[in-house]
Amino acid sequence: MANGNLDSYEQFTQAPLLSPDTSTTFAVGEKLGRTLRSPAVISLEGPLGAGKTHFVQGIAAGLDCRDTPSSPTFAIVQEYPSARIPIFHFDFYRMEQEDELLTCGFEDCVGTGVVLAEWGDKFPDFLPRGTLRLRFEILPDGVRRISGSLHK
Repeated sequence: MANGNLDSYEQFTQAPLLSPDTSTTFAVGEKLGRTLRSPAVISLEGPLGAGKTHFVQGIAAGLDCRDTPSSPTFAIVQEYPSARIPIFHFDFYRMEQEDELLTCGFEDCVGTGVVLAEWGDKFPDFLPRGTLRLRFEILPDGVRRISGSLHK
């Protein structure tokens, strides 16, 4: 997968970002969304309540999406075609087997817009090369640490 987003990803791969609250997490996602180009795949990894969905909402705002994404835990995937670039928001939390990725349309969406995969670390072999892997951690004081790396 060609990736024209390496400049956008650099802010996450250089040093961890600290987010003291949900509005900051949203704003960091929005800043990233404003710079994204298609195709893009971003894996959001970390525990429940770490800010992954707030970050996705920020990305959607940065992509001028008219909808506010919610966690697709029960639907597995939500599509947002109203954005500047189509957004495909996946949640792998409830998936147990790799073959579930084959039936939910994940591979069909890669390369056609912005693919955001919450819990993407459950199936790292399915993440294309160049995926931005963002790790969300909750620090003892409640601050979120967001660090990133490129999937090879």
